[in-house]
Amino acid sequence: MQYQHALPNPSPRILIPWDGQPSLDQVRTLARHIGGQHATVFVLPTSPAATAECTQDAYPRSGQVGRAATQHRVEYLDMLLSMDVPHDIRGVAARHAVDLILVVTRCHASETLDPACLAAQLALDSPIPVMVVHVDGDTMAMSRTPFARLLVPLDSSARATQALPITSRLARRLGLPVRLVMVIDPSQILPPAYAYDPYAIVEMVAGLTQGAHWALRQAEQRLAREGIAVSSELLYGPVVSSLEAAIQPGDIMVMTTHGIDDVSRDRPASVAAQMVAGVPGPVVTMRGSPPDEVVVRGHGESVWHEPLTRPTA
Repeated sequence: MQYQHALPNPSPRILIPWDGQPSLDQVRTLARHIGGQHATVFVLPTSPAATAECTQDAYPRSGQVGRAATQHRVEYLDMLLSMDVPHDIRGVAARHAVDLILVVTRCHASETLDPACLAAQLALDSPIPVMVVHVDGDTMAMSRTPFARLLVPLDSSARATQALPITSRLARRLGLPVRLVMVIDPSQILPPAYAYDPYAIVEMVAGLTQGAHWALRQAEQRLAREGIAVSSELLYGPVVSSLEAAIQPGDIMVMTTHGIDDVSRDRPASVAAQMVAGVPGPVVTMRGSPPDEVVVRGHGESVWHEPLTRPTA
């Protein structure tokens, strides 16, 4: 699998929870592309078969040269034996101060999340960014489409903008442009009292549009100051289908799992869950924490109206 060259970055650290498929070479190659040649890659086997291959890779039999001999900064960790593997993976990631957890999954992109899928459990409940990459469940092959752009969904919450730092790092490391998108779904955000008042509807949508453009400009300027090529787009319609329509081949989607529509930390974010399950390309997620301030003045987490990205299903 061929990847374009990644821009150098001082020693990023990437954790790979690996169950034995697809091949370790494929996953390590992807990690090297994302992190650059100076990245430290930690391989964490999650099955006995993966442990055996990691052992062979790190300590080849006499007369053989292990693949790890040609790989710099690769560390093999002990297999997890706990019943709560996602929790332990997050713990391992924190102890090794990793910048990214890379999960290659055979869970089919079917627009619904299997609760037993390790990738889903990690992606929707990790404060450390998680990149989920789907592979074909039969051939174990990854997509050969080269990475071309970072697509970043935002809403009117400061939580969503917590995806911008990892977006910046990936954009500079991979030399990719960034496309910011925000979706307004009037059918979901307008209160019932506005249903029969067309003038009020127009006025409210105009206000939301103005606030959304302001928030997008703020995010654009933040990335542009770091030398990143960035553009933005405001979309109207159902949130999930609008985001899916905005995706192009080669996109990496980057988003937080919780925006203002997901005030409960006890349930998965609906939009993020559908993106992780339904987007065929890589999706990077991280769990946003409640901020002290909001992005769009007058469109914050404490105001009365409903958010821009509430569930649409």
